[in-house]
Parts: sequence; structure tokens; C-alpha cells
Amino acid sequence: MHDMSISFRLLGPLRVERDGRPVVLPTGQIQQLLEILLFNAGQVVDVATIRDLLWDGDAPAGYRKLVQVRVSQLRGIFATAPVTITGSRLGYQLDVPPRSLDLQEFRDLVARAKGQEASAAEVLLRQALDLWRGPALAELAGAFRGVRPATVLMEEYLSAVESHAQAALTADQTTDLADRLLGVLAQHPLRERLRALVMLVLHRSGRQGDALSVFDEGRRLLATELGLDPGAELRAAHDAIVHSTPAAAPSSRTGRVADYVPAQLPADVRGFAGRDGELTRLTAILDADERESTAATIVALSGTAGVGKTALAVHWAHQVADRFPDGQLYINLRGFGPAGKVMEPAEAIRNFLDALGVTPQRMPAEFDAQTALYRSLLSGKRVLVLLDNARDAAQVRPLLPGSPDSMVVITSRTTLSGLVATEGAVSLTVGVLTAPAARELLGRRLGHERIAAEPAAVDEIVSRCAGLSLALAIVAARAATRVTFPLAAIADDLRSAGGGLSHLDGDDPATDIRAVFSWSYQVLDSPAKRLFRLLGLHPGPDFTIAAVAALAGLSRNDVRPVLAELTQANLVTEHLPGRFALHDLLRNYARELADHEDSVADQRLAIERMLDYYLLSAEAADRLLFPIDGDPAPYENVHNVMVEEFAGTGSVLAWFTSEYALLLVAVELAVAVGFDMHTSRLAQALNNNFQLAGQVHDHVAVQRAALAAAIRLGDTAGQAYAYSSLGRASARLERYEEGLEYMQRAMALFVELDNEVGIERTELSVTHLYAMQGDYARAMVHSRRALALSQASGHLIAEARALNNLGWSLAHLGDTEEALRHCERAQTLAEQFGGVIDRGTTTHSIGYIRHKLGRHHEAILDFRRALQLFEQLGDEEYVIEFLVDLGEAQRAVSDVDSARRSWQRALAIADRIEHPYADPIRARLSELAEVAPRTS
Repeated sequence: MHDMSISFRLLGPLRVERDGRPVVLPTGQIQQLLEILLFNAGQVVDVATIRDLLWDGDAPAGYRKLVQVRVSQLRGIFATAPVTITGSRLGYQLDVPPRSLDLQEFRDLVARAKGQEASAAEVLLRQALDLWRGPALAELAGAFRGVRPATVLMEEYLSAVESHAQAALTADQTTDLADRLLGVLAQHPLRERLRALVMLVLHRSGRQGDALSVFDEGRRLLATELGLDPGAELRAAHDAIVHSTPAAAPSSRTGRVADYVPAQLPADVRGFAGRDGELTRLTAILDADERESTAATIVALSGTAGVGKTALAVHWAHQVADRFPDGQLYINLRGFGPAGKVMEPAEAIRNFLDALGVTPQRMPAEFDAQTALYRSLLSGKRVLVLLDNARDAAQVRPLLPGSPDSMVVITSRTTLSGLVATEGAVSLTVGVLTAPAARELLGRRLGHERIAAEPAAVDEIVSRCAGLSLALAIVAARAATRVTFPLAAIADDLRSAGGGLSHLDGDDPATDIRAVFSWSYQVLDSPAKRLFRLLGLHPGPDFTIAAVAALAGLSRNDVRPVLAELTQANLVTEHLPGRFALHDLLRNYARELADHEDSVADQRLAIERMLDYYLLSAEAADRLLFPIDGDPAPYENVHNVMVEEFAGTGSVLAWFTSEYALLLVAVELAVAVGFDMHTSRLAQALNNNFQLAGQVHDHVAVQRAALAAAIRLGDTAGQAYAYSSLGRASARLERYEEGLEYMQRAMALFVELDNEVGIERTELSVTHLYAMQGDYARAMVHSRRALALSQASGHLIAEARALNNLGWSLAHLGDTEEALRHCERAQTLAEQFGGVIDRGTTTHSIGYIRHKLGRHHEAILDFRRALQLFEQLGDEEYVIEFLVDLGEAQRAVSDVDSARRSWQRALAIADRIEHPYADPIRARLSELAEVAPRTS
């Protein structure tokens, strides 16, 4: 009897052959399970991952038994084959003979190609690509949370295609390559590196016209799909072709974010000690990554709460930061934060895109497009990505780079076995500190002389803290603030604190960490104890004295010394001047104390006071920026909380900026605890700030929460305002039909309520929607309606805005004289009753019209004044527009030098925020280069 041979073909439709004959597999979950195990061949796949892949988040109650049945069926199919499926408490593992799985062969060829000369690499990569027969893992499509296995394989395939094209160009072996690459590009048209390589291969083949057509198509697609201009690689390829320079492959070090090098690592840990083994292992993984990696290297640091995972990751990251010249990204995913406020991957992606220089106006609307842009920006870049406090593998997967150049370090309280199984992450368990390392930590924080003087007491403290970094830090803080206390007294306190840490013998140190927290808590004065408990109710991530005062129902002067006591005890940290934070474990402990010692009514009252502070302050700030007629009475300050007092526009903008994240989580908290009125009104108060900051995604999320709250309240006006705000947000996303539908819903409700202010505001919003599309005829119709309504109601601010909108529309329709009359009247009203935004927009409108009328010197003065007003607001889009118009007026009076300076300023801002005005501004500057400067 001969040895049986078997082969598995995963790179395309699933195919299994035994002794050269196809093996017929039952369709459905049998094939799906086989694909899962083959995709992770040689590794354990946990049952949770299998569940998610087979049932896509909708698993039946008895899914474990069903998985066992499917595994049994697979074992029966391969009973006589050289294949083994082993099960354990962790999951299932499939082992296949060497060279029997095409995926393993593909990855081996790609790995061997790395570091080879170009001609040898080209051969190996071509062999690897020839193994692909079509899309892989089709049976698993749509079944995976986060990133599908099919997506992982496709990224590996595309990376190999690009590496092969680069090797072929370098080795001058591009014969017959162009058409193959064009076929791949047709399936992945937004992949800029691939497009650049296609262009260069076409150029090398003598098809320059086709290469330039590929560039033009890419520029159009990037603009329409992502709202972006071509990146550095595409522009470099285009320039090489146009100027007929040697067409080499794009450098793997080239990327779209060359000018944005993020450096987001938190400060290194003071008094860091120990962890020599872990630090060495991390560096060894990095060294191996630089030599051999064909995919992004992922390290998962896991360990119990408070063991020092974050400290280790941050300390090591600082040591190797220079080996990541393209930057370091960091984010706290809040996987185990208070009240389950886990960060969604979409929020993390937007934070990273912001750090990489993607401005709000260039941010894609959809999560999938944001993820694609994030991976494109990191492609070819050497970036360290530190994902702190992850909840599970599904939260992390969308944040993983797609190319091999970057490295990812993740900290989590769970082992993240799913990442180990499907993404090949390296798992490192962070244990408790050794006794020598714990002594060293105490010595660095308390002084080695003090430690040496009481060795027995130090031994007791180290033993009681059981190597838990957080426990040692709290003890050290206690000792450092009481320098006259003998360490023996502190050891005695630990021993007598309800058993202290005596149960932390290594099995699960976190289970008795409350003893350490309790010991710190018990020595506080009563006001500090109460404040600490209440801080557990704050949603984080940090807080100010003003918010704490509202939470506690105290004046700011009264709360300062209480907060200082908590800071001294190391229960609260002042991580920025005037901004405080609470470690998530301490926050959870504080919340437990509040649940035990404070009534539900008292807790809700504290939360209501805090939400009152955020709501009342936001409403006051919004009224200064954007006053309206018939302004409804502010939310009644029944608890007499101290509201922020703003000196002017600058202080308003500074407050909105510093409190932005907290205002968002305040809305989330209001939703969570059922304070619907706070949700609805806070959303209204933030509406204009969202538009000013360009944060359209947050704008949509908050207004949807407000709409749901208003519906629960039966608040028709609240629903109308939410619909109107959603309409404005949709217009900014260029979803004009959707925006108009929202505004029509708002209008119907305002009409039903006979709400004059709401009707006027909605008409003005519809005006803006049509003007954004360039439909000034319709914009004029709605401006006239808004004007008639405001004049009938006597609402002068609304009248000013309607007049300005009407004048702007008329100016674009050619009726400049009437336009000027309307805008001059609008300016008069804005100066008397409006805010800085109203004054700036009306002044700019008048300048625009005067310029069209040939009154250029007057227009220059108008543009400068409007520019000054909007520079206060920090609205860079308007600043660019005003500088461009100012330059046009300056050029019209032959002041070429001034026009050049205006446009150079505008271009510098446009380039920095990747604004579409950049290229037209360059064209203007090129025209000026031909013009002689004005002579006096």
C-alpha cells in the first residue's frame, strides 16, 4: 500500500485532492470550518473565533456542540489521510503535511524573496503569485467581525503583486507585466502604490499615453471616492513620466504622510525597574521583524490588571523610537475602562488619521474608506503603533496596518488568542515583578538610602504587594508623601488592612487589589473619600476642577484642597496643568464604593449636576459664537452649579477645544443614564461647534442620539432641531438629497409647532445646502422666504443672515447692485446684533461684491477685516478662501507683491490641511511669476 498524498488549495476556490483526485466536500459549514483551520494551519483556533466566522455574530445557544459535530465530520472525511485535527480546552488545530498547502508555499516564497537581488526576487515572487487561482476564502465572506480572513489574504496578495512589480522594474524584466497589473488595478483602483507601479511599467514598455491615462483615472477616483489628491508616490511617477526621467519603482520609503511624523507616545515611566527579559524579547522580535517580516509584526502583551503592561510597552517604545523614523502612534482603546466605555475602532481610526495629517474636511465618510486610507498612509512606512488597553481581537483588527513595514504592540488584560491564531501575533505574558525589581522600583521612587535603612520593612512591603506594579506605586506614593514615617509603619498598615495583599500569591493578583486601594482610601479625610467615590461616576478620560466642583456640589475654591489630597495620595494624577485623570482600576474601585456607600438617588444627583455644568457652559459658549433671535431660555440651573464665564470669542474657542472629548462623552453618559433632556439640549449647543471644527462624523453621531432622546421625550421641537442639524451634517458630507430630506422633516415639524425661529433657521439651512451645490437660483428662493419670515417676526439676526445669503446668491447670478444693497443692510444688523461669524461673513460678502463691481481698494479693506475676524475663530477653510479673494483684489490694482504674499499664505495653509484650493492657488502664483512687481 503506497503512502497517500494530499493537497489543499486555499488561494482561490477551495480544492482538496487525495492521490491526485478531487475530494468532494459537503457544502456549507464543513467547508467553512476547513477553510478556518487551513487558514490557521499549525496554530490553535479558539472556539470564539470559529463561532464568529461560522455564524457572524448570530450563533445559536448550543454553538459549542455544533462546532464539535463539524470537527468530528471533518475528522471522518480525512480519517485515512495524513492530516490531524487536535482539540484542547483552547480550541482546535489542523496539521497538514509539508508542501501540501498552497498558502504556506506562497508565504514561504514571499519570505525567501525578501533580501534577494532583484532578478532572483522577481522569479520567486512570480512563482508565489502563480499559485493564486482567484479570490480566496469565498465561503467565509461576510462572516468575520472587523477584518475578514479574505481581506488579510488579499492584502498579502496585493503586497506581493507590488513587490513583484518593483523587483521586475529594478531587474528590467517587465515584459508582459503591464496587462497583468492593469487587471489587478481594475479590481483595486484606490491602491495608490499599485497605480504608481502600473504607470511606471507602462512607461517602461513605451506606453506613455496609457501611463498618463492611468494617472488621470486615479486622480479622478481619489477625488470622488475619498476626497483626496494624488499622494507623493503617484505624483512622483507622473513627474518621472512627463519629464522622461528614468522610471524606477517607487521607493518603499515613500508615502503620503512624509510631512506628518506623529510622535504620540506618552511620557516615559518615572522609576521604571525590572522587565529585562521582556525588554530583550521585544527587541529581539523587532530585530527579526526587520530581517524577515512579510506582514506587519504584531506583539500582544497580556497580563492581569495593574501588572504594568502599559509601563513596559511605553518604556520599550521610547527605547526604540529612533528605529521608527516615520513616527509612533498611540491610543488608549479603553477596553476595560469605566462603565464599559470601550472605544469603537472607527473612533480610533479617525484619531490616527488626524495624527497622520488627514484634516476633517478630507476625512472619508465611511468607516471602510477610513480604514483603507489609514492602511494606505502607513504603506511603506516604518511606524510603531501602540494600542493600549484593548478589549478583544475584534476591536484591534481594523487598526492593524496592511503592509510589513510597521510594528504593532498591543496591551490587554486578555490573551488575544484570536490575533495569535489569525494574524500570527506574538503573545507575551507580563507577570508580576520579581522581588529584586520591586525593591529597585521602590528605591528609585523613595531613595536607595531609605530602602537600605529598613530592609525587613521593604521585604514586607514587597511581599504584600506581590510584585504588582500599581500596588507598589500606590505604596511608594504613600511613603513619599510621609517622609518622616518609618517604612515599618507602612508595612504594618498593609499587614492590618483586612488581610492586605496576603492572598496575592501569584494565581490572580488583581483579585485582592482592592485591599491596596482600600488602604489608600481609608486614610483620606471624609470630604476626600466622598469626592473619590463621586469621581467614579465621571465618564473620563479626564476632568477639570470646574467639572469636579459640579459633580461634588462644591465651589471651585472648596474642591481644590480636596482634589489636592487625592492627587497627593496618587489616587488622582494631574497629567496636564489643571486637568486630572483617574486610572481605570481606581475608577472602577471608586464606582464600587459609590454603589456601596451612596444611594442611587445621590449618584444620579451628582451626575445631573455635572451634566448641568457641561450643558449650561456649552449653551453660554454657543450663544457668544452664534446668537439667535428668540433664544430659548437656558436650561434652568436648579442646582446652582458654577457655569463657565467667557471673556470673548477666544476663550469660547479655547474651552470648546479643551473640552471637546469630554463634551462627547457627556452626551454618551446622558444617554446611558437616561437624561434625555440633557442629551437633546447639549447636542443643540454643540451643533455650531461641530461645523466650525469640521468634525462632521461626531456631528452626525451626536445628533442621532439627540433625535432618539427627543423621540423618547415626546419633544417635537427637539426632534425638529435634530433633523435640521442632521441635514446640515449630511450637506457637509455632500449627501445633498439626504440633507434636504432631513431639512424637510424639520420644516414640517416646525410648521406644525408654529415655531418661527425654527422655520427661519431651516430655510437658511436649505439656502446653504443649495449654495454648496452652486444652485444659486434655488438658494435665492429660500433666502427670500427666510427674509420675509424674519421681517414679519422682527427677528433681526435672522434677517441679517437672510439678507447676506440673498446678496451672496444674487452676486453669483450677476445682479451685483441689488446684492450689495442687501449685504450692506445685513452688515449693519450683524454689527449690532450678530456674533463674530455674522460680522465676518457679511464683511466678506461685501468685499466679494465690491471686487466684482471694480471697487477693488474697498474690497481689499473688506477682505482684510473679514480675514482678521475668521483668524480669531481658527477656521482655516474660510481663511484660505478670504486670502485667495484678497489676492485677487490686490492683483486687480496691480499690487503684485501683496497678491503673491496673500496667495503664498493661503497655499501654506492649504498644503498643510490638504485643501483642494492648493492647486488653483499654485496656478495663480505661476501666473504672477510672469508679471513684474508694481513700481511706486
